[in-house]
Amino acid sequence: MEERTREQTGSKMARWAEVMPWFDRWLQSDDAVRMRLLDDLHNDDPQLHTLLLRAIQADSVAEAAHFLEVGW
Repeated sequence: MEERTREQTGSKMARWAEVMPWFDRWLQSDDAVRMRLLDDLHNDDPQLHTLLLRAIQADSVAEAAHFLEVGW
């Protein structure tokens, strides 16, 4: 059972590692390119698309909370 848990964790971490280059591209793109990127990823890899949406939402929440601002 412990081996299976480690394997699942490793698989999830690998998927998140795949998300980061997409997230970086999304951050550096204008709105039109962002929409195309999301559409393409949704068609090519729906699971990765979902993870990217989660990363985008987490970034938005952190930004709204002024997570990286100094002085808290």
